[in-house]
Amino acid sequence: MTRVWLHRLSLAQLAMVAPRGHYQTVPRSVVVLSHGVLPTTDMYLAARLAELGVGEPRYVDTRIEVPAVGLFPDGAFVIVVRHAPRRWLRVLAASASRLSGVVWLLDDDIPGVLASTDLPLHYALRTASRYLVTRDLLARLCHEVWVSTAFLRDKYAAARPRLLQPLYLGAPFHAKAEAVTYFYHGTAAHRLELEFLVGVVRRVQARLENAHFEVIGDEGTRDLFRGIPRVRVQHPMTWPDFLAYTSGVHHAVGLAPMLDSQFNRARSHNKLYDITRAGAVGIYSDLDIYREHVRDGVNGLLLANDEATWAEAVCRLLGDAPVRLAMQREAQAWCEGQRHDPCFRLRAFGDET
Repeated sequence: MTRVWLHRLSLAQLAMVAPRGHYQTVPRSVVVLSHGVLPTTDMYLAARLAELGVGEPRYVDTRIEVPAVGLFPDGAFVIVVRHAPRRWLRVLAASASRLSGVVWLLDDDIPGVLASTDLPLHYALRTASRYLVTRDLLARLCHEVWVSTAFLRDKYAAARPRLLQPLYLGAPFHAKAEAVTYFYHGTAAHRLELEFLVGVVRRVQARLENAHFEVIGDEGTRDLFRGIPRVRVQHPMTWPDFLAYTSGVHHAVGLAPMLDSQFNRARSHNKLYDITRAGAVGIYSDLDIYREHVRDGVNGLLLANDEATWAEAVCRLLGDAPVRLAMQREAQAWCEGQRHDPCFRLRAFGDET
């Protein structure tokens, strides 16, 4: 009953931001508001903003800095990443007449979070409440919304959002042929995927005595995999620590299942980057979001969400280093080509080109 009520609430109240901001000044600088140090900022903005030629972007962590009008100079183009507290948006509104633009960047279906019954209830409620209390201010300030996937672009077409796909991060990595570890790096929002992988890992570990599996999670994740041999549960990390960690580990195979759910339909192909950065070749759910970037058998594997099929593929890749490394090299080459977005530029209000 609770979920039914929340679903009705989501339909009634969590409408998408309808941008109403009007700005005429030419962008002279960029200010990025981020509630913490987030992967979203690095994957979607860092490389693009560095190549714009409007000076060094200023990244502001709204959790620890104090909002002040002086943070937004004349001609500043402001990007709100996922969420900004109301006190920050109020200061931003007080500076609006001097700004060149305000955009909201979201890489999840934040307006639809309450309808996603696969998410932990506390996560959905916290995300929804933060959005609800800031939605009207965001709508008044923003002249544009940037989204991470075609799903979000199409779902919220009325807001005329701009599609901004993630770019690759991480230094080139040369995988070691002797690696026999495979992994899945998710969060509490990936409960369906973790439950699916329990069966996969149990099958693989029963067949291969030298296979080791790594997963990131809390005590709940530890309980899911309890009793399966050679499973290491890593404690959740901050984004900077995770980026450094995945740039230095030596894994063989990375798993990226995606089960069908309302929230998952809005996800992007970020895990392709995470897996490649860790020197691994990926196994991905055979869905449009991965089909668009992964060539089956060339730079990864695309599989239906079947436990036995995934377990067989893991065993095959762990046991065939030449094939695995050839696919990893292809994935690395493709990812290296995704470091830049030569077409990106800042658009002022009314600029449709």
